[in-house]
Order: sequence, then C-alpha cells, then structure tokens
Amino acid sequence: MDKKGISTIIATILMLLVLVAIIGVAFTWFMTTTSGMQTTTEERVSALEEQVGRTISVDSISCSGTTLKVYVRNTGTKQINASTVLLYFDDALKGNNTANIPQGSVGEVNGTVTTCSGTHTIKVAGPSNTIETVKIW
Repeated sequence: MDKKGISTIIATILMLLVLVAIIGVAFTWFMTTTSGMQTTTEERVSALEEQVGRTISVDSISCSGTTLKVYVRNTGTKQINASTVLLYFDDALKGNNTANIPQGSVGEVNGTVTTCSGTHTIKVAGPSNTIETVKIW
C-alpha cells in the first residue's frame, strides 16, 4: 500500500493561512476593545470637565425669623442651572436656587426654617458635589 501525505509546501501554506486568520481575529478584537475604551474615556473626561466647571462658594448668609438666605458665588467656568444648588439646615433639605447663576456671579438660595436662633449647621451642595458647611449661632 502506497501512503501519500501532504507535501511540505502545502503544509507551510496551510500553516500561514491559519496564522493570518488568527492575527485577523486578534486585530479585530483589539481594535473593537480599544475603540470602546476610547469612547468611554472621552465621555468620562467630558462629564468631569462639565462637573468641574460648576463650582460654588458661600459669600454670605442671612437669617431672619424663619427665612434663611444664602448667597453663593459661581466660582466655576460654566453657568449653574436653577434647582442645582441645594440648601440644608441641620441636615434637612430646605431649598434650592430658583434662577440660573452665571459664571462669576452671586445667586441667592432661600429656605424656610423653624428658627434662626441657636446653633445650626448650614450646608450648601453645588452641582459638582462641592459642599460648603457653615455653623451659625
């Protein structure tokens, strides 16, 4: 019985074809993965830039009777939209800004409290999660 096998040339060509197919699959997977990572990174950087552009600082506080007014300055690079600055009085939400606060401007955040007398903690939370805490007495 005469046995015949694949010649070395054909075997080499088949091995090269398999190698090219493996490289093609690896390249496609690599490009898809890195493209997805790049998109995710760009979205995160964009969201972070947006957040950092909306920072606040407390300029002054006025409390009379049951009306609490906190004046906050937009220290960021973007406008702060209405209802994004929250006012807490002794850890209870009491109000938010009702108007937009342009860059560099001062806005008013109002709240109704039970009393202004005594020692209280006032927290003002901005859209970039900046929190200013002030104790009044």
